This record gives sequence, C-alpha cells and structure tokens, in this order.
Amino acid sequence: MIIPMKKVTLLCLEKDKAVSLEHLRELGLMQLDSMPVPEKGDAAELADSVARTEKALSLIRSAAPVKKHSAPASSGPGEAEEIVRRTLELSERSSSIRKELDGLRRKETALAPWGDFDRDAIARFRTQGVFVVLCAVPVSAFREMERGKKGQSFPEDAAIQVIARDRVSVYYAMVFTRAPEQPLPGEIELPEEKLSEVRARIAELEKESSSLDETLSSFHAGLKRVEALLDEQSAAFEFAAARDGMSREGVLSYVSGFVPETELSRLRAAASEYGWAFQFRDPLPGEVVPTCIRKPRFLDIMDPLFEFIGVQPGYDESDVNLFFLLFFPLFFGMIVGDAGYGLLFLVSAFLCKWIFRDRPAARLPLNLFIMLSCTSVVWGWLNGAWLGIPGEHLPRFMRGWSLLADPANNEFACRLTEKLGMVTPEMTPERRAEVFASLPDKFVQYICFFLAALHLGSARLFKFMEGITKSWMAVGHLGWGALITANFFLAVNLIVFPGTFPMPLGLILYAVGVFLVIVTTRGVGFLNLPFSLINSFVDVLSYIRLFAVGLAGTYIAVNFNRMGVMLKDALPENLFILGVILLFLVALFGHLLNIALGFLSVMVHGIRLNTLEFSNHAGMQWAGIRFRPFALPAVNEESNSQS
Repeated sequence: MIIPMKKVTLLCLEKDKAVSLEHLRELGLMQLDSMPVPEKGDAAELADSVARTEKALSLIRSAAPVKKHSAPASSGPGEAEEIVRRTLELSERSSSIRKELDGLRRKETALAPWGDFDRDAIARFRTQGVFVVLCAVPVSAFREMERGKKGQSFPEDAAIQVIARDRVSVYYAMVFTRAPEQPLPGEIELPEEKLSEVRARIAELEKESSSLDETLSSFHAGLKRVEALLDEQSAAFEFAAARDGMSREGVLSYVSGFVPETELSRLRAAASEYGWAFQFRDPLPGEVVPTCIRKPRFLDIMDPLFEFIGVQPGYDESDVNLFFLLFFPLFFGMIVGDAGYGLLFLVSAFLCKWIFRDRPAARLPLNLFIMLSCTSVVWGWLNGAWLGIPGEHLPRFMRGWSLLADPANNEFACRLTEKLGMVTPEMTPERRAEVFASLPDKFVQYICFFLAALHLGSARLFKFMEGITKSWMAVGHLGWGALITANFFLAVNLIVFPGTFPMPLGLILYAVGVFLVIVTTRGVGFLNLPFSLINSFVDVLSYIRLFAVGLAGTYIAVNFNRMGVMLKDALPENLFILGVILLFLVALFGHLLNIALGFLSVMVHGIRLNTLEFSNHAGMQWAGIRFRPFALPAVNEESNSQS
C-alpha cells in the first residue's frame, strides 16, 4: 500500500545543525526537499568528487575485464582514490589518442594512393626546371579530359602519369617544363608527413591505446572498492548539501521534507530526545509528494520490472504490485508460449544464480526470470509446444492437455461443440475435422478475452473498493466493470463462438453499465463518454494480441524446423551428416530469432497491457517519484527495497 505522507519542517539550533543532521540521517525517515548545491565549500568539492568517481566507475564497468590480471595495490588508505585518478588520466589520454588517430587516418587516406615517396624530390625537380603537380579527379572527369570532351582536356605541354586508381577517383601526376600559371583542375596538397611516418605513428598510438585498455581492464579488481568510495562520497555530499542548504532564522536553522505518517511517532520521540521542534501538515493539492510503498516481501519480485520500465505510482494513485504479479507472468507465458524455451530459460537462470551468487543485486531479477520461465513451461506444456516439434514426434506426456492440443480426443471439447451447435450429426467427417482443428485457436482466443475481462474488471473493482468510502460516485467503476463484462460477451460472440454466448445477459450488463457511468460522470468526462465507451471495447479486443503473438512464434519455430528438414532431405544420402548439421544450424538460427522476438513482444505487448490498458482503468498515470529518505546508505537501501 502507499503510505500517507506528512510535510514536516524541522527546527534546531544553528550551532547544532550538523549534529542534528547526523541524528536525522541515522533515523532514515525523512526525504528532504531539494536544495541548490552551493558553488563553493565542502558540498561543491564533494559534488565534483562524486562526478569524478561516477565517471571513473562507468569507464571501469564499460571496459572488458581481463581473465588474468594483477589487482591494484592491496587495500589501504587512498587506494580507491588512486584508481579513480588513474582511470580518469587513462580516459583523458585515450581521448587524446583517438583525436590524434582520427587526424592521422585522414592523412593516411590522402597519402595511400600515392605510396611512400621522397617529397623533397619534387622540390629538387623544380630547381632543375621540372614541375610536378599532383592531381586527383573523379573517374568520369578523367575520362572526359582524356577525350577532350566538354571543353575539358589536359594541358598540351604536360606529361600525364597515372599513379593509382580506385572505384571513385584517378590519382595522377602532371609534369611540366615550365611553372603552371594557374591552379590546375584536381590539384591537391598532400600532408607534409610521409606515408611510412604516418603509419608508424598510427601503429605506435594503437599499441599505446591497447596498453591503456588493458590497464583500465585490470581495474576491475578494484571495482567494489570504487563502488564503496562512491557510496561514501555520495553520503558525504548529501550530508554537506543538506547542512549548507538549511535555512536560517537568527539562532535557528530548519529543514523541510516529507515523512511517512507511520514514522511520525519515531520523529516525535527523536525530537524530544535531541531538542528539536517540528511541525507537520498534509500535502497541499498539486504538491509533488514522493511515493512510499510498503508491501509484503513476496511482492518485491516485481521490483526489477518496475525499475526496468522506469515507472512509479503517483502519491495519489494505487499500489498495483499484486496485479502485476498475477497477470504479467501469464502474459509472458502466453507470448513466449513454448515449453522448450521455458526450460532453456530456467537452466540459464539457475546457472546465472550460481555464477552471480555473491551479487545480491542479481537475486530479484533472476527470481523474476525463473518465475516467468515457469509460466512459459506450463503454458507451452499445456499446448504441447516444444521447440516447434510436431506432437506425433513427442512422448505422450509432452503432448499437452488434449483440450488445447487435441480437442477431437477431449470429451469436454466434444460435448461443448455439440452444445454450441458447432458440430451436428449431419456434418461430413471432413467438416467435423475442420471444426475440431480450429478449436485450439478458439479456446486460446476465449482465454485471451476472459483474461481481458478479469484483468480490466479487477482494476475497476479495486478502484470501487478504494473509493466507495470516500464518495458514492465510486459506483461508476462498477458500471465500467459491467461494460467490460458485456464487452467480453460481445467479443466472444463476434470472434470466437459466433452467436453462442448469452447476449441477453450482455445487453442487461450494457444497460446497467451505461446507466451507472452516466450518473457518475461529470464535466469534460461526460463529453468524452462516447469515445470512452468505444475504447472500453477496444481495450478488451486488444488482449487478442496474446494469441496473435504466441501463434506467430509457434509458426516461426515450426517453419524454421521445416526449412531445416527440407534442406537436409534435398542433399544426397552420402551427405547425410552435412544435412544434419545444416538442419541444426537453420533450426538454431530460427529459434534464437524467435526467442529474441519473443522478448521484444513481451516488452511491447505484455508490459503494455499492464501499463496502458489496465492502468487506464485503474486510474494510473505512473507520475510518481520514489521515496528516498535522508539516510545512511545501508538504511536507504533497505528503505528502497520496501518502497
């Protein structure tokens, strides 16, 4: 749940403000209002130190770690600062090398067609009455000058010697026995250095750059020490900024911020102990209030998803972690939709858990990935989907639930088709087979629309339960819930089982829903009501994307397998082993592509259904900022894990 916040102003004696801030930081219960960083003093110096350390840390992380390296000097005072200093020096030198290399490579490009020649010889020729002019023109222009077309031709008293050609230009020298009177077409000025000198300098700089990269990579051994230094500097900067930014009135200093309502008793006890005075009030309308969420630990598993997409509920919104936990894994499983992929994900996740067992930050993301992989295994198993392999080639226990994988042999499916009138005694066996062949897709479509009604309806029911204690107009959410249920019936009738579902009940739900929505809608919302009613049906229809994307993934897997088999069968028998290798490579490429597209689809479609369709019905704008109390790093991390 989102904890109500109080705006607090805390007063202390000016002479005690540093000690008071130390105590306040130890408590870790108040997020301070943002204050400008002073341009001079400790805070400004610490801000510069933090920026330098952050830059160094980014450079070290981006460098590829070497397998064998000697760690920087054993731990001791100033070791992390030395790593930061050397990292920044290496970065500055690497930047300088890159700039110089860019210039040298341009010179190499200009000199390469001419080769390595004695530049002083041209000057010596001039003293002897021989004038050499180097030129470069496009191939087409050179041909025109050779033919003397369009008034273009070489000077009559010049000897032409082609030095080099490429697809774009011709490089040639014109030799005169007199000094040319005007600049010639295509005349160029070459760099002063020789080609061999330029290339030698390039090789020297590249070697130095490689050495710098190796040195930077070796700093991975001190990565944790640099991270600890950054935490220390950040905490010191935050404290100095708060201290120097406190407002002053005579002998008093004060600071303002937000405190969770549940922590006021602790603040009151601390104020009594340390001699503070404070006042608090409710946040004002329009005031930017941080969002502090307290939830059961099992809901922490969704935190990596929220951090990845960068959203946070607003202070006046709702905590919807539970809904994400219930529905997002289902969407993942239906979109990926293959048990073989799910098992591959599970093995990868457990392997990563062992590799990163010493990194607490990897625990939650990997646990989330394990949960998502399990849903993919379950859904794929129910559908008999294993790497696009036909069901007849799978063991019986892997062929899935007959209702979804083989409805013709499922008693419930047979009774359902007869009850709905989809199968009649006078049907031919071929037509009967067609009906049962279409049932797996229809059942999945039905599940998609049912999930839409359940997902969106739960959002409206949740908003009703939240709002009914504040205003009777919350019954409008029940009206929207009725409309969503009616939209479910309509979608099933139009797309899945035409004319078979209880539309009289749907019409009653439409009537009740429209009535409740109309009587509880005010202002601009009333003008937009027709569009909102249409959008509610579109929202239900949008869940068909789960079926469409999952089906596309299945076809990709099946068809790449078929292409591999066709390639193998096209080869003669004496190349059977080569055919098997090609089959494996084609299938591997197809499945890797399918997995990549599956993850992309989860990002686009699975997350969208939660953050757009569901969130619209739950009144979520995701405009919140996370509650980050003024606290010691360890306390702050614990607070963030709860919010």
